[in-house]
Amino acid sequence: MLELDFPVNPPRPLKDANEVAAVQSALGASPVEILHANTTVAVFETESQVAELKPNFAAVAKLKEPWVAVTAPADAGEFDFVSRFFVPTAGINEDPATGSSHTVLMPYWAGKFGKTELVGRQISNRGGTMYCKLVDDRVKIAGHVVEVMTGELTID
Repeated sequence: MLELDFPVNPPRPLKDANEVAAVQSALGASPVEILHANTTVAVFETESQVAELKPNFAAVAKLKEPWVAVTAPADAGEFDFVSRFFVPTAGINEDPATGSSHTVLMPYWAGKFGKTELVGRQISNRGGTMYCKLVDDRVKIAGHVVEVMTGELTID
């Protein structure tokens, strides 16, 4: 397992009615809540709603905040919440496992569940499990990794 330590990035309600409508149109669905931080967050009621989304990626790319995390409480079992992360402006439509999106998702779900340690599951085709801890103004995100390269960086 590898643990990363990020600054917390709590989302706020998206109040611009035009942008809310654009997010709903791009996702082809109406989330129960739309928030923003440095990314758009669309909250759904069920895991299956998140799993079944088929967004219009060209429309997602045109959003004011074109990185979109969609999320819902997990159905049951070992996970507290699920998510997917759409980033067509980064050259991929859906990122399979995104630590940085959990800096936004963790404070949201911690507030909803009243817990500072949660397990999130990114339900992309490849998927990934994030073991998250909220510690003061930091989010610690751990997960299993496959080492593909090692190296050393020297800065003069």
